[in-house]
Amino acid sequence: MEALLGPDLGLWVRYVLDATAGEASVWALVMDRGGLVAAHKEVVPIESISGELFAGAGGRLEREHCVGRAGAIAWDLRLDDRGLRHNHIPFWARFLGVGRTYSPAVLDLRVQGTVSVGDRTYTVKSGPGVLGHLWGTRSRLQSWAWAHCNAFDREDLVFEGLCAYPGGYGPLTSLVLHADGHAYRFSRTRDLLRTYSRFSTDRWTWVFEAHRDGRVLTGEIALDPTRSATVRYPGHGRPTMFCTNSRFASARILLRDPRRGLDLDLRSRECAFEIVTPEDPGPTDL
Repeated sequence: MEALLGPDLGLWVRYVLDATAGEASVWALVMDRGGLVAAHKEVVPIESISGELFAGAGGRLEREHCVGRAGAIAWDLRLDDRGLRHNHIPFWARFLGVGRTYSPAVLDLRVQGTVSVGDRTYTVKSGPGVLGHLWGTRSRLQSWAWAHCNAFDREDLVFEGLCAYPGGYGPLTSLVLHADGHAYRFSRTRDLLRTYSRFSTDRWTWVFEAHRDGRVLTGEIALDPTRSATVRYPGHGRPTMFCTNSRFASARILLRDPRRGLDLDLRSRECAFEIVTPEDPGPTDL
């Protein structure tokens, strides 16, 4: 889960069940515009976990509530699902290991509650966020970029995109933008294959351009790696992956829809963005 706690503070929480390692864990990052504020990972025996989603010593994740503690970071948040859903991956691609990599369980989330870092407590009343499900060891991806933004200056705007390089294929790109009461989806098989999409760890950017039925969606997402966090995803027989993540990436999304007479130029400085590759960037935060 990622959530914006205020204009200059973000939270990233990960509840992990790792059957291969025989352990469960709760990861937490708190970031501001200057970079990482705090990071910690709590590891507990996997047999101690129960509940429909996750319940154990490190925390609890339910459909409408999450609570936990990792080191000096603690949170108690109510989750308000605003009802948006999207399937990024067509049926056939699941056999390539792409569809079992990421699923946005709640595309448009609002959180309410408290987050503490040491002796400082932050209160959030309606922070925009996203809740997703990541399958690690079943993935065949060599690298990917993911971005999500529901912190535009209008609450009806939600963007999410995924660009993945599976072994021997790629890039495969899926995009969705909710705007003006309409879902602009670019996630058909032909969209995955034909959408222009490139991301780079040299410039830490992702650019894309998608076309469907006369509609055009283009964008550029960028982060500053010196103001981001990097976490390590163990491979367990596959290459270890390194995820560089920022809650305060910049996003520019342009939509042209001649049928509706719609031209949107959307910008946000509060965008969740990550680039994941097997390239070791050096010391990691988790």
